Order: sequence, then structure tokens, then C-alpha cells
Amino acid sequence: MDTYGIIALVVLLIAFFAAAFALKVLGNRAPRWSVLVVALVIFAFSFSINVGHSRELIGVVGFLRILGLFGITYGISVFRKKGKNRPSLTSMR
Repeated sequence: MDTYGIIALVVLLIAFFAAAFALKVLGNRAPRWSVLVVALVIFAFSFSINVGHSRELIGVVGFLRILGLFGITYGISVFRKKGKNRPSLTSMR
């Protein structure tokens, strides 16, 4: 792998961890179903991108699909938590 490929991979990894942290924050502050809906939208959006022969777009599509799958599994775990009161969107300040 050349230097450009390594830099692109590092940028995508940093973006993945930042987006996973954002999903975790969303799961803590928003209603239970919100993480699952956002993850499903991200995953579905990844199938609408035509990558062609661009390795950058292949990386972005892979990033979105992995993030979507991570968000779906995390969203299901948040949704299944029992006995914990979750705030609604109207009560957030």
C-alpha cells in the first residue's frame, strides 16, 4: 500500500471512531429508537453510492456500511435495555 492509501485508511479509521462516538452520545441523550433509525439510514444510503473504479469511494462506502452495521447492533442493544428511563426529544435542553 502506498503512502496515499495509508493516509486515506487512517482518515477513515479516525472518522469511524468519531462517528461511533457520536452514535454513543446520541444513544445516551435521545430516545431509544433514534440510534437504530440513524444507523439504518446510514446503511441504506451506502447502497445508493455508485463507486465506479474509485478507491476513495470504495473506502467511503465500506466506511458507511461498517458504521451502519455497528450502529444497528448498538441501536438494538440500546433499544433492548429494560428498566431505564429514556429522555424524550422534548425534554432535552
